[in-house]
Amino acid sequence: MTKIGELVQENYIFASVLHRFGIKFYENTHISLAEVCENNGVAMPLLIKTLEEYPAQLSAPLPHFDVKLIIAYLKESHRYFIYQKLPYLIDLIDNFKDDSPEYLSLVRDLQLLFPLFVEDIMTHIQEEETQFFRYLLMLCEAKESIKNTNNSVNNTINWTKLNEEIKNNSVQYFALEHHTHTDEMQGIREITKNYKFNEETPLHLKVLYQELQSLEKDMYLHAQIEDEILFVKALALEHEVRQILAKKFEIN
Repeated sequence: MTKIGELVQENYIFASVLHRFGIKFYENTHISLAEVCENNGVAMPLLIKTLEEYPAQLSAPLPHFDVKLIIAYLKESHRYFIYQKLPYLIDLIDNFKDDSPEYLSLVRDLQLLFPLFVEDIMTHIQEEETQFFRYLLMLCEAKESIKNTNNSVNNTINWTKLNEEIKNNSVQYFALEHHTHTDEMQGIREITKNYKFNEETPLHLKVLYQELQSLEKDMYLHAQIEDEILFVKALALEHEVRQILAKKFEIN
């Protein structure tokens, strides 16, 4: 019967699916899938179905999505990074064992650098959600408060507070801040020599490198959605709310 190590060799995604079921592939490389499922109380049909449906990468929402839907998608991808991708990579790095000097040095460097990288990502996510996303959702709420029938203002919105928020924030400022972020994964690429491996590379390290590449692609897509879709729509939304505010305070 096909062993776990062989399955992972054919498709590295299989290792991450096993991880979701609480199974570490590197501890079970020499036994079959049936044995792994039996040993861990996992229904094999469910595991196989999860593998078939498991996305190798995040997928982008279409440009016609509104700001609230895009934010919801980005928040969900944040949860994906925080609760799935990053913990899995930490596990792979912390549990890689090889006596070869080249690998010992590599893993030691990754064990020092990757937690700093994770800390930066977590800080970025927190700031983005508590500042930029909060501001945009406030703009969305203001726009939605305008009654379509007679264009009158819904009094549930504190327009004075909203006016102060717009004075103290701007989509353009958030966009500039977003573009000043450095390439977070540059150091990791340098350590891993751009995730280079060959036939002799240990399976555990092959999986780690491919997962790091996948993370980089996911992060690039995430940033692309913000730069090319969200910021464009957010600027238009902010302009619209500014006009609403100007009319509101002019009337009063």
